[in-house]
Amino acid sequence: MLLPDNIYRRIPQYWMLIGIAFVLLGLVAGSSYTLFPAYLGFGTLCIGRSVWIYQARWKHHHRNEMKILRSTQIIDRSQLDQSGK
Repeated sequence: MLLPDNIYRRIPQYWMLIGIAFVLLGLVAGSSYTLFPAYLGFGTLCIGRSVWIYQARWKHHHRNEMKILRSTQIIDRSQLDQSGK
């Protein structure tokens, strides 16, 4: 399934919001609630997933920038002007 670019770029933020919501719901419900550990666990997993996605995309984007920089050539115009005279 293809997602629009503006949604695709914000997926780490969505995971983070879901994780924060789970953690807050768990804290509001209190430790006496039977699903308290599950809420905190799911929240922690979602937050970890968001950080992992963001980091993986940053590394991939950074590698692509480095490839572009390595393939860039610098032209010394002073040597071109001297050889043409």
